[in-house]
Amino acid sequence: MYWTEWQEQDLDKCFHNTDIDILAERYNRKPDAVRNKYRHMKGYKPVKRKPQVELSGCPNCKKEINRVEMGYFCKYCLKEYDNYGYLIAPLL
Repeated sequence: MYWTEWQEQDLDKCFHNTDIDILAERYNRKPDAVRNKYRHMKGYKPVKRKPQVELSGCPNCKKEINRVEMGYFCKYCLKEYDNYGYLIAPLL
């Protein structure tokens, strides 16, 4: 089923102000279809992430690294990395 011009204009105006379930019912579509149509209209691109990595050593000091719940932790340089190998900023 194609989107009419009225539906596209209405979706553009109401997307941020109206619940997605109400919009889906109004257009007789599923909530995911409404969300995807809005993203397509706005030119959103999917975020491409690097694949998860298996670190064998700390990228910073090259010493042993420990696996923790959210990624990896180096007990020598006290740096923490996520599952993709990116450095996690410390909480202050």
